[in-house]
Amino acid sequence: MNNFKTPNKFFAAIFLMLSFALSSFSASATLMVSFDLDSNDLNLGDAFSVSLMASTDEDINNEVISAWGLDLNFDSSILSLDSLLVGPSFMPTNTDGDGLGGLVPFGQDAVSGGDILLATLNFTAIGLGSTDLFTSSTLGDFNEGFYNSFFLPVGHSNATTAISVTGGSEVPEPSAFLLMLLATVALISLRKKA
Repeated sequence: MNNFKTPNKFFAAIFLMLSFALSSFSASATLMVSFDLDSNDLNLGDAFSVSLMASTDEDINNEVISAWGLDLNFDSSILSLDSLLVGPSFMPTNTDGDGLGGLVPFGQDAVSGGDILLATLNFTAIGLGSTDLFTSSTLGDFNEGFYNSFFLPVGHSNATTAISVTGGSEVPEPSAFLLMLLATVALISLRKKA
Protein backbone atom coordinates (compact mmCIF):
# COMPACT_ATOMS: atom_id res chain seq x y z
CA MET A 1 0.00 0.00 0.00
CA ASN A 2 2.92 2.27 0.66
CA ASN A 3 4.04 1.78 -2.97
CA PHE A 4 0.93 3.54 -4.25
CA LYS A 5 1.20 6.64 -2.07
CA THR A 6 4.53 7.87 -3.43
CA PRO A 7 3.54 7.81 -7.15
CA ASN A 8 0.16 9.38 -6.33
CA LYS A 9 1.86 12.25 -4.49
CA PHE A 10 4.31 12.66 -7.36
CA PHE A 11 1.52 12.83 -9.98
CA ALA A 12 -0.54 15.13 -7.77
CA ALA A 13 2.43 17.49 -7.44
CA ILE A 14 2.99 17.45 -11.23
CA PHE A 15 -0.71 18.09 -11.84
CA LEU A 16 -0.73 21.03 -9.40
CA MET A 17 2.38 22.56 -11.00
CA LEU A 18 0.88 22.23 -14.50
CA SER A 19 -2.42 23.73 -13.37
CA PHE A 20 -0.63 26.66 -11.74
CA ALA A 21 1.58 27.17 -14.81
CA LEU A 22 -1.42 27.15 -17.16
CA SER A 23 -3.39 29.56 -14.98
CA SER A 24 -0.38 31.91 -14.75
CA PHE A 25 0.12 31.54 -18.49
CA SER A 26 -3.42 32.70 -19.24
CA ALA A 27 -3.50 35.36 -16.52
CA SER A 28 -0.61 37.28 -18.12
CA ALA A 29 -2.64 37.90 -21.27
CA THR A 30 -4.56 41.13 -21.75
CA LEU A 31 -7.25 41.24 -24.37
CA MET A 32 -8.29 44.76 -25.37
CA VAL A 33 -12.06 45.23 -25.78
CA SER A 34 -13.46 48.44 -27.30
CA PHE A 35 -16.50 50.04 -28.92
CA ASP A 36 -16.43 51.39 -32.48
CA LEU A 37 -19.14 53.89 -33.43
CA ASP A 38 -19.42 56.81 -35.86
CA SER A 39 -20.34 59.49 -33.35
CA ASN A 40 -20.84 59.83 -29.60
CA ASP A 41 -23.03 62.93 -30.05
CA LEU A 42 -26.54 61.97 -31.15
CA ASN A 43 -29.94 63.57 -31.63
CA LEU A 44 -33.12 62.33 -30.05
CA GLY A 45 -34.62 59.59 -32.23
CA ASP A 46 -31.34 58.67 -33.97
CA ALA A 47 -30.82 54.97 -34.71
CA PHE A 48 -27.16 53.93 -34.64
CA SER A 49 -24.89 50.88 -34.56
CA VAL A 50 -21.99 50.10 -32.25
CA SER A 51 -19.39 47.42 -32.99
CA LEU A 52 -17.94 45.57 -30.00
CA MET A 53 -14.34 44.75 -30.95
CA ALA A 54 -11.45 42.78 -29.41
CA SER A 55 -7.72 42.79 -30.17
CA THR A 56 -5.00 40.52 -28.86
CA ASP A 57 -1.50 41.62 -27.87
CA GLU A 58 1.59 40.43 -29.69
CA ASP A 59 1.78 37.15 -27.77
CA ILE A 60 -1.14 35.57 -29.60
CA ASN A 61 -0.69 32.07 -28.12
CA ASN A 62 -1.92 33.35 -24.75
CA GLU A 63 -4.84 35.26 -26.17
CA VAL A 64 -6.91 33.10 -28.43
CA ILE A 65 -10.67 33.38 -27.90
CA SER A 66 -12.74 30.21 -27.79
CA ALA A 67 -15.63 31.60 -25.76
CA TRP A 68 -16.70 34.95 -24.34
CA GLY A 69 -19.60 36.60 -22.54
CA LEU A 70 -20.15 40.12 -21.22
CA ASP A 71 -22.75 42.25 -19.51
CA LEU A 72 -23.77 45.45 -21.33
CA ASN A 73 -24.51 48.51 -19.19
CA PHE A 74 -26.20 51.82 -20.14
CA ASP A 75 -29.03 54.12 -19.04
CA SER A 76 -32.18 52.56 -20.51
CA SER A 77 -34.06 55.88 -20.25
CA ILE A 78 -31.61 57.38 -22.81
CA LEU A 79 -30.82 54.41 -25.08
CA SER A 80 -32.86 51.47 -26.28
CA LEU A 81 -31.05 48.30 -27.43
CA ASP A 82 -33.04 47.26 -30.51
CA SER A 83 -31.03 44.25 -31.66
CA LEU A 84 -27.79 42.39 -31.11
CA LEU A 85 -25.87 40.30 -33.64
CA VAL A 86 -22.91 38.18 -32.51
CA GLY A 87 -19.86 38.35 -34.83
CA PRO A 88 -19.41 35.83 -37.67
CA SER A 89 -16.60 33.90 -35.94
CA PHE A 90 -18.84 32.89 -33.03
CA MET A 91 -22.09 31.07 -32.33
CA PRO A 92 -24.41 33.12 -30.09
CA THR A 93 -24.84 31.88 -26.53
CA ASN A 94 -27.85 32.83 -24.45
CA THR A 95 -26.86 31.14 -21.21
CA ASP A 96 -26.51 34.42 -19.33
CA GLY A 97 -29.87 35.86 -20.30
CA ASP A 98 -28.72 38.92 -22.27
CA GLY A 99 -27.35 37.10 -25.34
CA LEU A 100 -24.10 39.06 -25.37
CA GLY A 101 -21.72 36.12 -25.71
CA GLY A 102 -20.21 33.79 -28.25
CA LEU A 103 -18.59 30.41 -28.66
CA VAL A 104 -16.33 29.22 -31.47
CA PRO A 105 -18.17 26.43 -33.36
CA PHE A 106 -16.99 22.88 -32.65
CA GLY A 107 -14.08 21.88 -34.88
CA GLN A 108 -12.97 25.45 -35.68
CA ASP A 109 -9.81 27.11 -34.40
CA ALA A 110 -9.95 29.72 -31.70
CA VAL A 111 -9.93 33.34 -32.88
CA SER A 112 -6.95 35.69 -32.44
CA GLY A 113 -5.47 38.85 -33.91
CA GLY A 114 -6.57 42.46 -34.18
CA ASP A 115 -10.03 43.88 -34.86
CA ILE A 116 -12.07 40.81 -33.97
CA LEU A 117 -15.78 41.62 -34.30
CA LEU A 118 -17.49 40.26 -31.19
CA ALA A 119 -20.94 41.75 -31.80
CA THR A 120 -22.90 44.52 -33.52
CA LEU A 121 -25.32 46.38 -31.26
CA ASN A 122 -28.18 48.47 -32.72
CA PHE A 123 -29.56 51.27 -30.54
CA THR A 124 -32.09 54.11 -30.70
CA ALA A 125 -31.65 57.35 -28.74
CA ILE A 126 -34.94 57.62 -26.80
CA GLY A 127 -34.13 60.23 -24.13
CA LEU A 128 -32.12 63.38 -23.60
CA GLY A 129 -28.90 63.38 -21.58
CA SER A 130 -25.63 61.49 -21.31
CA THR A 131 -24.90 57.88 -20.50
CA ASP A 132 -21.87 55.68 -20.21
CA LEU A 133 -21.99 52.58 -22.39
CA PHE A 134 -19.70 49.90 -20.94
CA THR A 135 -19.13 46.18 -20.65
CA SER A 136 -18.50 44.25 -17.45
CA SER A 137 -18.26 40.69 -16.20
CA THR A 138 -19.37 39.35 -12.86
CA LEU A 139 -16.65 37.68 -10.80
CA GLY A 140 -17.44 34.00 -10.37
CA ASP A 141 -19.91 33.88 -13.29
CA PHE A 142 -18.40 31.38 -15.73
CA ASN A 143 -20.71 32.59 -18.52
CA GLU A 144 -18.85 35.91 -18.52
CA GLY A 145 -15.29 36.82 -19.44
CA PHE A 146 -12.99 35.45 -22.14
CA TYR A 147 -11.66 31.90 -22.38
CA ASN A 148 -8.85 30.39 -24.47
CA SER A 149 -8.60 27.00 -26.22
CA PHE A 150 -8.08 25.24 -22.86
CA PHE A 151 -11.12 27.13 -21.48
CA LEU A 152 -8.87 28.98 -19.07
CA PRO A 153 -9.71 32.65 -18.39
CA VAL A 154 -7.95 35.31 -20.47
CA GLY A 155 -7.48 38.72 -18.85
CA HIS A 156 -9.31 41.53 -20.64
CA SER A 157 -10.09 45.21 -20.45
CA ASN A 158 -13.70 46.36 -20.52
CA ALA A 159 -15.00 48.56 -23.33
CA THR A 160 -16.35 51.97 -22.35
CA THR A 161 -17.59 55.10 -24.10
CA ALA A 162 -19.78 58.10 -23.24
CA ILE A 163 -22.81 58.94 -25.39
CA SER A 164 -24.65 62.27 -25.38
CA VAL A 165 -28.17 62.75 -26.76
CA THR A 166 -29.48 66.25 -27.50
CA GLY A 167 -32.84 67.51 -28.84
CA GLY A 168 -31.44 68.39 -32.25
CA SER A 169 -33.09 70.87 -34.58
CA GLU A 170 -36.84 70.55 -34.55
CA VAL A 171 -38.46 70.72 -38.00
CA PRO A 172 -42.21 71.32 -37.89
CA GLU A 173 -44.43 68.74 -39.53
CA PRO A 174 -46.33 69.91 -42.64
CA SER A 175 -49.72 69.71 -40.88
CA ALA A 176 -48.46 71.81 -37.95
CA PHE A 177 -47.00 74.34 -40.39
CA LEU A 178 -50.33 74.55 -42.28
CA LEU A 179 -52.24 75.02 -39.02
CA MET A 180 -49.90 77.85 -37.96
CA LEU A 181 -50.30 79.49 -41.39
CA LEU A 182 -54.12 79.35 -41.16
CA ALA A 183 -54.02 80.80 -37.63
CA THR A 184 -51.80 83.65 -38.84
CA VAL A 185 -54.14 84.42 -41.77
CA ALA A 186 -57.15 84.35 -39.40
CA LEU A 187 -55.46 86.75 -36.97
CA ILE A 188 -54.54 89.16 -39.78
CA SER A 189 -58.09 89.13 -41.18
CA LEU A 190 -59.57 89.70 -37.70
CA ARG A 191 -57.20 92.62 -37.16
CA LYS A 192 -58.20 94.24 -40.47
CA LYS A 193 -61.90 94.04 -39.50
CA ALA A 194 -61.25 95.77 -36.22
